[in-house]
Order: sequence, then C-alpha cells, then structure tokens
Amino acid sequence: LVHFPGSIDSLQSPAKNKKLRSETWQALEDLKMQGRVKLIGVSNYVRRHMKELLSSCRIKPDVIQIEIHPYFQQTELVSLCKQQGIQILAS
Repeated sequence: LVHFPGSIDSLQSPAKNKKLRSETWQALEDLKMQGRVKLIGVSNYVRRHMKELLSSCRIKPDVIQIEIHPYFQQTELVSLCKQQGIQILAS
C-alpha cells in the first residue's frame, strides 16, 4: 500500500506531491506486472487523490484503506471505489 498521498517535506508543494504519488504508483504497477506482488493499493487517499490516480494509472488499485465511521463516512470516495471495483478496507 502507498500509505500517505504525499511527503511531509512537500506539504506546501502540491506539484511535488503529485509527482511523488505518480512515481510511487508506477513502481507498484511495475512490481505487479513483473509478478512480484499480487495486489497493490493505497491508504489515506481522498476522493481527489483517487480520481487523479484513476485518470493516469495502467493498473487500478485493488484496495484502498481509509478511515470510515458514523461521523466520517466519506460517501463520495466509497461510491467512486465501488464503481471502480476497488475493495475498501476501513478502520
């Protein structure tokens, strides 16, 4: 899993974080295509990050790990993931 959609050092640099997310995801896609891993996914992504990833990825995430509870339901993100066939793992 890609644990966090950016680095703490580049919190003030959305362009740098976007590039890091893209490069990291491409590395996971390569590992899956080589057969070195079976499943790839993301953690703590919000809807914006998922839409960005889905618009450019070669392989969709198999799973997303997110926080969901009655006071933080993330309905739009959950809906997007369900539409894309991405398994949701919630804590």
